[in-house]
Amino acid sequence: MNYIDGANGQTPGKIHFLKTPRGIILPAAGVVLLVALASVYRWQGFDHCRTCYSKRRTSEWYWGWRGEWSMPLSSLHEEVTESQFSRDFVTGEHRHEWQLHSGDYTHVLVPFVSQGLCGKQSDPSGLLRCYESTDSFRDLIQKKLRNGSLQREEFVKMLTTLRRDAPPEMLKAWKDLVDEWLNDLPAVEPGTSGRGE
Repeated sequence: MNYIDGANGQTPGKIHFLKTPRGIILPAAGVVLLVALASVYRWQGFDHCRTCYSKRRTSEWYWGWRGEWSMPLSSLHEEVTESQFSRDFVTGEHRHEWQLHSGDYTHVLVPFVSQGLCGKQSDPSGLLRCYESTDSFRDLIQKKLRNGSLQREEFVKMLTTLRRDAPPEMLKAWKDLVDEWLNDLPAVEPGTSGRGE
């Protein structure tokens, strides 16, 4: 790359690319862009309500350094999924008491690497997962509530008591419920998956 010095008309010869203004600006702009992109991350949180066990997923994009400073780039996006427990046992007005269950930060430049956070356990007794996800267990509980062999308050207490804090009679009641549910399930023939194949 040659240029002629306008002052004395001499040609100094080849000039290294990085010594020209364009040669300095382009790499500097690339570094600035890389740092700017490296500072963009998404927070995604998964919460549960401490009283009705409904779930909430929140996400928001930020620019900055986690833990030091950051500014939001998007509005907070929120999705709430009402729990089966809430539909069946919560009556009247209910205000959610959200508690972090888990969350993660994901960066734009390295989306496959994220930093996770763990919060409080959302299923204190272990029965809640069965009630939320298994129709046959839920049907058994509703049947027992209708015929009076299980009291509503008793079952809610079973769901919300930590297993380590449960008295022996409650542990026995949990075991009896699960055993009754398992005994009511249709038998699976050897060699089949139990899906009606």
